[in-house]
Amino acid sequence: MAVLVSNTGKNFGFATYKNRHLDGEYYLIDTLEEYALRGILRYDTACINYLPGVKVNYLSNVDTVTMVLDSALFIELFKYRMDKIISTEPAMTPPLVPDPHPDLYGFDDQAVVPIGKWQRFNINGGFIFTEYTYDDCGNILLSRYFNHDGSLIREHKYKPRPKKKKFWNPNTTYEQN
Repeated sequence: MAVLVSNTGKNFGFATYKNRHLDGEYYLIDTLEEYALRGILRYDTACINYLPGVKVNYLSNVDTVTMVLDSALFIELFKYRMDKIISTEPAMTPPLVPDPHPDLYGFDDQAVVPIGKWQRFNINGGFIFTEYTYDDCGNILLSRYFNHDGSLIREHKYKPRPKKKKFWNPNTTYEQN
């Protein structure tokens, strides 16, 4: 477990690590120290949607460089380059990491996913004002918003993902039921 501390020594919560990866309880206090976010993170490489890619070895100046790129980026990068390509082979690459939800950010590893129920709440008053439920691969299933008195303002249910993989579509918002 790692305690999250600011440069000035303020406690901003904690994160649990297993085998050097975020995996377990997570608790983050905002910088104004009014609200906090809590939930469970899981490290699971099976949740990654790999894309077809290319492993390329090429000569850049006098050095041999190896890169793994998604297929489209490979074509774009090497379309007009003068570097000598030594070899290529098929490879799989993870897509870029988008944020799973506006309240959850900063997880730069595709395999780190929020699971189960997450809550954003007021530290002093203790009231929960948003609650999110995720499947085992970080896809949002339910979001709920509450008044200060705990009454429900609105609720959004989302379509479950059949393949149990992360669903990322940067061009659209989450599909609602």
